[in-house]
Amino acid sequence: MERHRLAGNRFRKSAVLALSAAAVLSAAAVVFLFRHDISDAWRHWRVSRIPPLAVSVAESDPFEPASSSAQANPLPMREGEGGPEEGLPEDGPHSVTVPVESPSEGGSGMGGSGAEGGAEGENGVAVEVLPKRVTLPVPMVYQAPFGVWDAQDEDACEEASVLMIRGFVDGREYTRQEMADRISDLVGYQMEKFGYFESTTAEQTALVMREFLGLETAVVLPVNSIDDIRRELAAGRPVIIPADGKALKNPNFRNGGPVYHMFVAKGYTETQIITNDPGTRRGESWLYANETVMSAIADYDLANHGVDSGRKVMIVVR
Repeated sequence: MERHRLAGNRFRKSAVLALSAAAVLSAAAVVFLFRHDISDAWRHWRVSRIPPLAVSVAESDPFEPASSSAQANPLPMREGEGGPEEGLPEDGPHSVTVPVESPSEGGSGMGGSGAEGGAEGENGVAVEVLPKRVTLPVPMVYQAPFGVWDAQDEDACEEASVLMIRGFVDGREYTRQEMADRISDLVGYQMEKFGYFESTTAEQTALVMREFLGLETAVVLPVNSIDDIRRELAAGRPVIIPADGKALKNPNFRNGGPVYHMFVAKGYTETQIITNDPGTRRGESWLYANETVMSAIADYDLANHGVDSGRKVMIVVR
């Protein structure tokens, strides 16, 4: 009898352990299947706990001319909607978004000079003064929304960057599925327009923004100093930056980073540019040093199939 009782106890313990293991495996499977939804929910919860910006984009009279055209030409919606280019980012430090500092009296909103105000220098000449810190609520779009990194996603940094600007103008964010669908829409349009979608120049990207996304005032501007970027951001205008991906020296990039890359500058501190870099899962509010950004800025050279570091430009919707 004692032997049977011990055998029964062992059986019950084994059954409990088997059921516990099955429950753990089932929970892990559910988490894996819904990992992207869980990630999105966590990101939205985290954002909701961030204190409101001192100066919102709406208070700065954002994109007044572009906003009307954006509403008139909404991004095409699909029915039922309700590794990076050569360097797949994996792990690395994540930056913190910096709140906007209220501009002093006499500052301008969007469409103005973007300066905080004017101070008198020598001989009574006005000296431009920019806010020390600025950040804009630009939605994050990943070029590989589901982390697949197929042939399309590897070269979708341009598409992800322009979608961020479209989302900023519309004051909205994207689900992972919307990111994937709209990147595909942009790729299809460029295949018809150019015959390819990979590595488009700044001018080609601005053309796509005007013709396909309805951002009719998208322009390419020269970048002579970091203040050219800071000035646009201070005026409430996020900036798309084409760059030599390897010169960015992002620790998340594999193989030193992509040859050509695009990302969005959405703010700055005194020494760094706050970006949304679509080429890394840790790219939201990623910080690049001012010197790194200036060194990396480079347009794509179609003739030589490489970057042209001598052509430093940015794309802005004015």
